[in-house]
Amino acid sequence: RLVDVDGDGKKEIVSLFWGKADDLPLHVGVLDRATFAVKWMSGPFPSQWSGRHTHMAIVGAHVVVTDSRETVHVLELGSGKVVHTVPFAGGAVGACAIAASTVEVGLEVEWNKWKLLDVEKGTLREAKKGERPACIEPYVTCSAKSDPSVRCNENDPSAQARSKTPGFTTYGSTEVLGDARLVSGTVKRPGGKDDEALLVLDRKTKAYRWEAKAILDGDSLHLGGRTEVRLTPKSIVTFYQTSRGDFRLAARDVATGKEAWSTKAADAKEGSYTGEFFVEDGEIFFFVDHAIHVVELDTGRERKVLTWL
Repeated sequence: RLVDVDGDGKKEIVSLFWGKADDLPLHVGVLDRATFAVKWMSGPFPSQWSGRHTHMAIVGAHVVVTDSRETVHVLELGSGKVVHTVPFAGGAVGACAIAASTVEVGLEVEWNKWKLLDVEKGTLREAKKGERPACIEPYVTCSAKSDPSVRCNENDPSAQARSKTPGFTTYGSTEVLGDARLVSGTVKRPGGKDDEALLVLDRKTKAYRWEAKAILDGDSLHLGGRTEVRLTPKSIVTFYQTSRGDFRLAARDVATGKEAWSTKAADAKEGSYTGEFFVEDGEIFFFVDHAIHVVELDTGRERKVLTWL
């Protein structure tokens, strides 16, 4: 996550870090975004590598970390000081900051069943029946008054009719940002295998711009792989594992579909574990094994590989 931790108007990198040689491998820390200098690093905490119970959420002046031993840790965002250690039976399988709140974090017990944590008091309460926390950056439905600079979504199954590729089927949801509409779907190929595909339309007129396979020409998707896609105002970024085992990061021009750049993720191999992947403020952040990769959105140049080992 990118957050202004110290109120100086500049965002810092707030992230989980793993020390693979430690008995207690999990850390949470804040790094200067320009220099990558450590502002604070807290821990260690117990965590099973790539386990389903390790999560981080930021709300107000606190950061919340859940570990793999049924415990929730609440830290001060400005200093990293642990202010609460809260038992959480069964371990959390999800955590999210709640929209419009500077106090509560949602902790998921199992699918769609939540407890709510008051980070100031360190107390838990059961979510009411049917109550699902409204997480920050929820699904935003587009409207005529939607701000073009804010990502929104529409359920538009008819968008697939604009495709010029036989067999294209949309998932239904259309992502809208800037002057573009991104329609994700699949195309059936001989032998019954479906390829993930992208269809790009004009935001206002819904006129056809371009479409392509989600992965680059010449690549094939790994048997156990999937494609991550992010729409930005100027480009569409994809991240996937190829059948060779390497990981590909690529950007296409959102207006023309022309490949802007592509690169292989450094130090990633077939057995690598990948986690968070997001694009913000002109940079791409993705997590592979014990490292966070920071890549320039415009050029594809890798600025830094961050580890805490």
